[in-house]
Amino acid sequence: MSGASASERGLALVVVLGDIGRSPRMCMHATALASVGYRVELIGYVDSPVGAQIAEDPNICVRPLASPKPASSSRSLYLLGVVPRLLGALVEFVTVLRRLGRGDVILLQNPPAVYVLPILIVYARLHRSRLIVDWHNFGWTVLGLRLGKDHWIVRLSGRIELWLARYADIQLCVSDAMGEWLAEHAELEAVTVRDHPGERFVAMREHSRSDLVREVCSVLRLGPELLDELLDRRRILLVSSTSWSADEDFDVLIRALRSWRSEKGDPRLLVLLSGRGPRRDHFKEEILEADLRDVEVHTVWLEDADYPAFLAAADFGLCLHRSSSGVDLPMKVADMLGVGLPVCVLDYGECLREVVSDGENGFLFRDEVDLVDLLRKLCRHSEGRGVIQMLRDRIASLDVVPWRQNWLRHALPAIEGASGTTVR
Repeated sequence: MSGASASERGLALVVVLGDIGRSPRMCMHATALASVGYRVELIGYVDSPVGAQIAEDPNICVRPLASPKPASSSRSLYLLGVVPRLLGALVEFVTVLRRLGRGDVILLQNPPAVYVLPILIVYARLHRSRLIVDWHNFGWTVLGLRLGKDHWIVRLSGRIELWLARYADIQLCVSDAMGEWLAEHAELEAVTVRDHPGERFVAMREHSRSDLVREVCSVLRLGPELLDELLDRRRILLVSSTSWSADEDFDVLIRALRSWRSEKGDPRLLVLLSGRGPRRDHFKEEILEADLRDVEVHTVWLEDADYPAFLAAADFGLCLHRSSSGVDLPMKVADMLGVGLPVCVLDYGECLREVVSDGENGFLFRDEVDLVDLLRKLCRHSEGRGVIQMLRDRIASLDVVPWRQNWLRHALPAIEGASGTTVR
């Protein structure tokens, strides 16, 4: 904790423009800023619980925005409806800013930032605030998932996004690959603040797996039969968290599960997918229609407090993120490795090598054929247990740098460099 009080360090506005409860990186930015002495106003949608770390911090105040109505799946209707939605959101956002007054630091999540960047640029100049853009991905590549990457609106959005970002004081990004791309294509110098697990995830390494399995089965009400199978290793537990969005490739998982069969005498498979989002119902319908054998799939919702145990109880973590830009990194992988959980990660590009070493702390797969081969390897009675334990031992031998420690090392010096202040 800083020697300065929150009132002495000033006000930090953390702008999410998404569901705060499902924006863990921005929540950890908020708690880190509060821990060094800022009073934090966290602005965003509150569609799910924000978590105890935010709700119980006296230096953090959540400023909820009205959640936008779901966008139409039709491309033409989407374009017709986006303008009134944006105008309404902008009016509400400006109203909140006027009520808050001057902020010393503004930390903006991107995407989706392009439509509020002009407002925050003007606000920052008027109030002499420091404007920081935290690049999680590129807004125009995410938009390209809906409209197509060659659509003129997508290309125009990209040019505007990069041009506006030049007026920010500081750029943060989630990977070295993203920083290199921004430097080469937009002449933007960004500081890499890679996702690291929170302290709660690291602490899970000290818990007994059998206790964690019992806890997870109790929370999710999975029943005594599944509990016994997991404890006796007659079931391999594969878990993932997801926002059920367009940049997660669930079709790969469905095709793999349809073709996967357990060998005689080998463990069967239990797949648990946690999260809420627009594609969950469609996925559940696909799973019901698929003729799955030797595998159970459950879509669940976990409270923030239960999520670390959910990961730590598993045998393997699964990441189906397929990056729209090819240079972002999914935070779930950091959380999984933080609890000591090996990962199976859909390989979308070289930037993944920044966090995943194939065969060392997990495996990379490119399609459903690769994933089926991995599942067979993991679910072979003797070989699979040995592979899982080998990877766990390798992960356990590595030093884990928790989020706040990494933030103090990389993010705070960037903020200090722009502000000329020092945290003691």
